[in-house]
Amino acid sequence: GYMTFGISMGQWLSLPMVIAGAWFGVPCLVRLALPDFVPCISALKCLLLGTFFLALTHPYDQFLVSIKKHMKMLPVVFGACALAILLNGVAILLNLGLVGIAAATVIAIFFKFSGVYFIASATLCSSRERWRTYLGFLARFLYMIIVIVVLEKLSALPVYAPVVAGVQILLFGLLEGPVLYRLVREYEVGSLLREKLKHYQFPEKVILAAKIRFGL
Repeated sequence: GYMTFGISMGQWLSLPMVIAGAWFGVPCLVRLALPDFVPCISALKCLLLGTFFLALTHPYDQFLVSIKKHMKMLPVVFGACALAILLNGVAILLNLGLVGIAAATVIAIFFKFSGVYFIASATLCSSRERWRTYLGFLARFLYMIIVIVVLEKLSALPVYAPVVAGVQILLFGLLEGPVLYRLVREYEVGSLLREKLKHYQFPEKVILAAKIRFGL
């Protein structure tokens, strides 16, 4: 119901746009204001990819807490911590630098998301629906990465960097258009909003303030 709709809204629209905005915009700010941290941009971009699964984990772990099944998450949390320690150790031993450590962190975040998702979805839906939604998340993630990688090639253009970043963010939004259209059609967003506004009642204080303000 509303939980699935909320997750889908973030998955299909909010998360990719926020990640793309940070991916193309933050490096420009770093180069302009904090040039000493330019070598860290690659690690930052890697961590940004992890925010996709980090954000998707939150509604599922909150759901498990609300139905008092949060203890089932402990093995997943411990496993994710152990995996992060192991992979970070490997990254350090192989001298992979900040990017290697960031990649290890993203893998651990993905592991935690997968574990929490399957625990929570076992209560929410059938096995078929569970895998369909999970693969949908992964497909959405891969599509986002492909679009970002393609638009990243524009960074080599001999144009003022903030202008390029703005164009990249705009193009990303345009390429997200078909996905947004699918979301609106699938979940009948327009109908839901109209129904919500139809039955919405302004607080009495707001109505009273408006009457006083306009002398009604």
